[in-house]
Amino acid sequence: MAATSGNRVSIYVPADLKRRMDKTKEDVNWSTLACAAFEMKLGEIATKKEKKNMDDVIQRLRAAKLEEGTEAYTEGVTAGRSWASDEASPSQLNRLSRFLDGIDFESWVDGNNSAFSIGQLFAFEILGTGEDRNLAASFWQDNVIDDRDYLRGFAAGAMDIWQQVKSRI
Repeated sequence: MAATSGNRVSIYVPADLKRRMDKTKEDVNWSTLACAAFEMKLGEIATKKEKKNMDDVIQRLRAAKLEEGTEAYTEGVTAGRSWASDEASPSQLNRLSRFLDGIDFESWVDGNNSAFSIGQLFAFEILGTGEDRNLAASFWQDNVIDDRDYLRGFAAGAMDIWQQVKSRI
């Protein structure tokens, strides 16, 4: 993946918000999060224009693409929390945790040379049963999941539950 460079911009963050950001144990790229919010606002502005040029159309579509990704992520978080709370075994959650420690969703999805989909590979790791497409399909309830944002959300939701309970088991 090629490195990108950007311009440095300073923004004001209230002290209380900054303190809460610093206290979070989750690995958050605050710059990426802020950029997504800026993109969404630019898309909103472009949508409101009466006369749109091609740059406005592109900006609106960029914002729509981000919004779709956010929706998929949110759906994934809900599904991951539900799975971890209602169905997962401790060994499955441990396997998922180890698996997540070793991957980068961005490069893994884009650079995967496997004959299996990302959703199948994800299920194989959780189930620990080898490369069985039928078991993967069953895990995802016959909806093969290949959406990176959904899978990131699923992992985050499941790991949120696991982090809360694993020391008590």
